[in-house]
Parts: sequence; structure tokens; C-alpha cells
Amino acid sequence: MVGVKIGKAQVTVQSASGLKKKIDIEVVDAEPYYQEIEETIKSLKFEDDGKSDTIPLPTVDGYKFEWKTNTNDKYSYVNDGGAITVIRPAYGEASVESSVKVTAYNEITGYSLTSTVKFNISPYINTDGSGSVKCNFYLDNKYKDDETFVIKFYKRALFSKEFFFICSFKC
Repeated sequence: MVGVKIGKAQVTVQSASGLKKKIDIEVVDAEPYYQEIEETIKSLKFEDDGKSDTIPLPTVDGYKFEWKTNTNDKYSYVNDGGAITVIRPAYGEASVESSVKVTAYNEITGYSLTSTVKFNISPYINTDGSGSVKCNFYLDNKYKDDETFVIKFYKRALFSKEFFFICSFKC
């Protein structure tokens, strides 16, 4: 193991049968291990193409990662397929910041560290020239004047967008 040696100690270990044995151990400073893991977490890059509903989870040789959804995040959640499922802003809107929790395990040293990782979710890239939603409204005849309606869009049961519009009814 790599680390800053800070001393030696002698400990007594006892087996289940009661046999005792003294062993000498070296005591090392674990701080360099945690600094390395922290730098690895900071270096994680999320590849967001702006086209799909998922962002692949990054990998780093020598590390195992455990990802969890932040409970207060309304734009993303970690799915079982090794990716983050995202609620993207619409084409033309600004990117939004999201975050997930990650525990990084160094496979060589066995040390781990948990942190929150922030990343940006880019808006959809308008690849087909469209940007509209088509829908039909069936209203009864009670609407005679201008009315204001609210349309709320949900994606996988997560609120995505809200639009207001005013309709004039002509008979």
C-alpha cells in the first residue's frame, strides 16, 4: 500500500479458539488515499449528447462506483441500466444543473469516499425541425369568452414543463 508511514504499533489478536498472538503493524496516514479518490470523483465527466433521455455513467479504471439518486433532484434519477435518466429542458431553453451521489471504491487500496457530483443537463437538440406538441381539446359549449388553460407535461411521472395559453372561442 502507498501512504505516508507514521509509525509502528504492536497489537494482540485472538483467534476464535482463544489463541493469542502479537503482531507488528505499520500505521499509515490514509489522507493521500482519500485525496486521490476525491480527485478521481472531481474528474468524472458526463457525456451528454442532448438527444436521448439518458446520460451514461462514467467509469475509471481501478475504481468501482455506486450511484444513487439525490432525493431532492427533479431533473434526474439513476436507473438500473448504468445511466442517469434525465428530464431535459425543451429545445431553446437553458441547461439545468442536476446532481447524483456517488461512492467511489479504489479497488487497489480498498478505501472509498462518498460525494455529490453535479452536472449539467443540456436542452434537447432540435434534430428534426419540430418543436411543437400536437393535441386535441374537446370542450363542451359552456366556454363563451376567452379562457386561460394550463397544460402540464409529465415524463415518467416527473413534472417537466408547464405552459399557459389563452383561447378565444368563436361560435
